[in-house]
Amino acid sequence: MGTILSIDEVLQFAITIETKGEEFYRTRAAGRTGPVADLFLLLADDEAKHRAFFTQMLRALTSYQPPQSYPEEYFEYLRAYAEQTVFSSKATATLPASAEPLEVIDFAIGRELASIAYYSELRSFLGDEHREQIEQVIQEERSHFLRLSNLRKSL
Repeated sequence: MGTILSIDEVLQFAITIETKGEEFYRTRAAGRTGPVADLFLLLADDEAKHRAFFTQMLRALTSYQPPQSYPEEYFEYLRAYAEQTVFSSKATATLPASAEPLEVIDFAIGRELASIAYYSELRSFLGDEHREQIEQVIQEERSHFLRLSNLRKSL
């Protein structure tokens, strides 16, 4: 078996996801007005809060030991998911800067669903002291999905 991810690495992936999400929403809000711009700025601020939360969790870790062994393939899945799916440069490059608001919203909905799946997987790597907090982050990501879905319906 090769190298196994530590919780530190998983949290670093989460911090990267939130950073890229914030960048995505701020970039897409630029030059727009009205409810689309307002929502994107609100979501960007939420991503910054999530990043701060994960950074705090990372700083609080000492020498975390996972509760059980995980197969190498599972860790590779988590790594690939974080690096390629959520708000990766590769994923955001598929959406042109000139994309219409509905295209941007559809893309963002997909990214929020991907982040919900990622953080749901992340739960199994966190100690009991962080379970409630990660559930709050997952709930926040769900609320992003709902806000985007409602905005899409209104356009």
